[in-house]
Amino acid sequence: MRWLHYGQLILGLWVAVAPWLLGFTFVTPAFWSSIVAGVLMALLALWSMLGED
Repeated sequence: MRWLHYGQLILGLWVAVAPWLLGFTFVTPAFWSSIVAGVLMALLALWSMLGED
């Protein structure tokens, strides 16, 4: 199930950079919630990848 962790990592990175790619940086709440959610998803994916035996 290692592929699932990579998928979560890619999804988290996409959500984090989506404000710039999709052009909604001027909507401040959506901008920050997207960055925070994306970074948290990417960090949790990395954490689960490193914690796996």
